[in-house]
Amino acid sequence: MGLFDKVKGAMNIGGAKLSLEAPNVVQNGETIEIKVSVLGGKLEQIITGVEVVVNQRDSWTETKLGGERNQKWKDTILAKKENTEKFTLTPGENKEFIFSIPVNAISGGSDQEGMLGTLAKLNNMAQSKKHEWHIKAQAKIEESIDASEKSDLTVQF
Repeated sequence: MGLFDKVKGAMNIGGAKLSLEAPNVVQNGETIEIKVSVLGGKLEQIITGVEVVVNQRDSWTETKLGGERNQKWKDTILAKKENTEKFTLTPGENKEFIFSIPVNAISGGSDQEGMLGTLAKLNNMAQSKKHEWHIKAQAKIEESIDASEKSDLTVQF
């Protein structure tokens, strides 16, 4: 293997690809099945693990005295599962993994009832607070950039 081939391998050019199959809409508290497929490219590669993460990003705008507005955000990992089985992926080979993951999103109080729920909803609207969710799958490749894919998710409360 020449120098150029080693550089391509380190950058995962012509290497493993990953695909993710997951529902687009989920009810909060539900457990979902996520299918991850790792397809071998032109090179033989060692995969040290496959993981799936469900992430929530809360974003809002804070307004300071004087009118200055700042965008803020907070990322929270809601669930993470990993298969740490190390294997060699040959060119053209396809390996599939199924993960069952619970989705327990954080609503920031907007699911409360009565006066507290109403106040929480008004506060979220005043700050332009919004929640976004996504699923990220990643194949960890030895001596190379990892293959990954991300899918947006809608969580219903």
